[in-house]
Amino acid sequence: MSNPFTHPSIKWMIFPAIGIGSYLWLLGALFTLVVVAPWTASIELFNIRLSDILSLMILWAGIAAVSRSRVATLFLTVIAICTIVCQLVVHFRGDFWAAVGANMAGMIFLIGLFMVIAFDVFLNREVTAETLAGACCGYVLIAGIFAAIYSILLQFNPNAISLTMETTINPKDLVFQSNSYGLLGYYSISTLTTLGYGDIVPNSMASRSAASLEALIGQLYLAVVVARLVGMYISSRSSDKPKYAFAEIE
Repeated sequence: MSNPFTHPSIKWMIFPAIGIGSYLWLLGALFTLVVVAPWTASIELFNIRLSDILSLMILWAGIAAVSRSRVATLFLTVIAICTIVCQLVVHFRGDFWAAVGANMAGMIFLIGLFMVIAFDVFLNREVTAETLAGACCGYVLIAGIFAAIYSILLQFNPNAISLTMETTINPKDLVFQSNSYGLLGYYSISTLTTLGYGDIVPNSMASRSAASLEALIGQLYLAVVVARLVGMYISSRSSDKPKYAFAEIE
């Protein structure tokens, strides 16, 4: 029996105005957060940083991406609400445990979103452009998950990560969604891609273990998951092309 949620008309009902898959929306939101948010950390609207407002876009796009699953939608919605509540408490009261809770909830949200997308990508035998977009979303989500992990480590140990460049940034400001928004995301992406400029380095056993694990996951993900999907996509596209027999010359 075919899955009714994969029917083209159902997808068209989700985004009737544009007609593209929800993973493409999520991928665009993730890239916007990575590129734009660090530039807007100092801009505030109604005493709320614009970068934090952009973070809400990820929550919305993530929930929209799994809207075909009621269980996943309910779970991620509850976690998103917990994240927003904790962030509001931090904003108005500056409570330490609320900040830890916000990072934990954000990490759980990203992990849950990654698992749903991973299952969807692997169980879907038909590789489409949306499937490839989902795989790319998973790769960026891994960086977000580890950025939250580094943030939690810094909250309990301000020396877990150190800066080697000359700067006036306090290590405590490296905490995810702090005044130095984007530095942990930048560090996580550099680790995931094994780029490693060396300007931010792990300085504790826990942070080194997390960085090593992230580097391994990043390479294995590209080598196994994305490469496999791209190969299947190219193969399916080639098999769909019409084959013309050579005309016999009489």
